[in-house]
Formats: sequence, C-alpha cells, structure tokens
Amino acid sequence: THNGCHNVQVYHAAVYSRSHAKVPIFFGTYLNDRISENGERVKADAYVTTLALDDFVDFTGLKPHLVKMDIEGAEFEAVTGMLKTIVEAKPHLILETQPADTRCLDLLAEKGYRAIDLNSYREIRTSADYPRGVSIRNNLYIHKDRLFEAPYQPPFSFVETKTLTQDDFSVM
Repeated sequence: THNGCHNVQVYHAAVYSRSHAKVPIFFGTYLNDRISENGERVKADAYVTTLALDDFVDFTGLKPHLVKMDIEGAEFEAVTGMLKTIVEAKPHLILETQPADTRCLDLLAEKGYRAIDLNSYREIRTSADYPRGVSIRNNLYIHKDRLFEAPYQPPFSFVETKTLTQDDFSVM
C-alpha cells in the first residue's frame, strides 16, 4: 500500500512448473537472479518455494487476461505450470525469450498462439524469424481466438510515413 496499490497481494514464491518444490536461486548482478544454475557456481545462494500458476488460478478463482514473465530463463518451466490456464483462459502472454531457446514458442504455437516480437512487431514462427545477432527479445503471444482484441492484425505491414533526421530534434 506504500505506492497506492491496494489491489496487490505479494506471494513469496517462484513461478514454476510445479508447486511446493524448493528450487535453488543463483544471485545475479542486477535484478537477474536465476533459478537454473549458471555454470559457474555449484552452491545455490538461496532456495525458494515454487508455485505453479494453474494451482494459483485454481485456488484463487482468478482467470488472467494477461501474464507478463521475465524470469531469467525459467519461462518455459512457468508456462508448463500453467497449461490448464492457457487452454481454458487463453491469456495474452508477454515472455522474455532467447531466440536460441524455442521451447515456449513451439509449445504455445501448438496451443494456438501466435508470437509477435515486441521490438520489431514481426511475427515469429521459428528462431530464423528473429533479427540476426539478437540474444534476447520480448514476445507477445496472442491466442488465435483472441486476435480480434489486438489493434493490429498479423501479418503486419509497415508504411514509412517519415524518416526522422537529427534536424527534427532540438536540444533544450
């Protein structure tokens, strides 16, 4: 309530594929703690209890319309812990994605989702659809039954209306 958010409740748990497990946490350098071992350390910095989103939805009765996840490589585990919710509620998903890891992309495509790279607004079907050289992206996943809710419909077409140059800006 310090920030005026009276409709927020915090749960001290890591969203994961199953509930009530204890998973190791490896501290990062800047807001990027990881569940999976980073290869350099063998001892966990801490352990946290997990929560599958399907269990949370079943317990609370809440049905999400949008789920945003940036959980440092554990997105696939979290998505597998919410498959029932994905099938029943078909929420929009925003997931931080590594183009080299297409597990979320492939699984959600099987469930009827289309992926849109939020950096380029290009539809992503395979890892080859990402721009060359990128290592991380945020993708918006929209279920085919909810595409009508999006203001723009894939495939996107772009029309350049103006190319900005340095002369279009002023320093104040």
